[in-house]
Amino acid sequence: MLIFITIMFVSLIFLIGWRLHRLIAATTGPQISPQATGSALLVIDMQVGIINQPHYKKKEELIKAVQGIIDGANEQLDVIYIKHSIPPHPIDSLLTAGQMKPGTADTELIAEFANQSLVFHKHRADAFTAADFDAYLVKRQIKQLYLVGADASSCVYRTALGGKNRGYDVTILEDGLFATSQKMKEKMLVSYHKQGIQTATTPFQ
Repeated sequence: MLIFITIMFVSLIFLIGWRLHRLIAATTGPQISPQATGSALLVIDMQVGIINQPHYKKKEELIKAVQGIIDGANEQLDVIYIKHSIPPHPIDSLLTAGQMKPGTADTELIAEFANQSLVFHKHRADAFTAADFDAYLVKRQIKQLYLVGADASSCVYRTALGGKNRGYDVTILEDGLFATSQKMKEKMLVSYHKQGIQTATTPFQ
């Protein structure tokens, strides 16, 4: 009986680890066309259940910064909104405390960015797991990706890696980047550079 319980426990731990890795891992995919020349701004996870978390101490300032970036970018390139939700699954619900269920208020874009038309939905950290998003970039011949939003250490990072893995030029705009602390932001900026991901302040005027 003890052996059976031990096997079940180890199996459960393995399954939880596998599900967690699946949720947060960056993905790989086909390389983009060498003829691609377009640019896009990705606005990642600017949603009620994410941005209203208490560890974002300067969220009003950052929201205004993201708005300014979008205003400048709208005249120059595609602005794409990425939304995150977590479909019902016993382990995923356990790992995320049941938050961000599809169709709930938590998954809606915050009021400042409501009623957008170019929105793609993902269920994992890397936006490239959304097949329609990946296909849109290919169709639009996008080469350069600019990223803003939440969070520096999770979905922004994993999406940046997913883009890099496919041959995109990826730039994270520091002035529109949410992080749980300034220390974490600085740590992630170092990680980005090590991964060949560029950082900058907004180039859009």
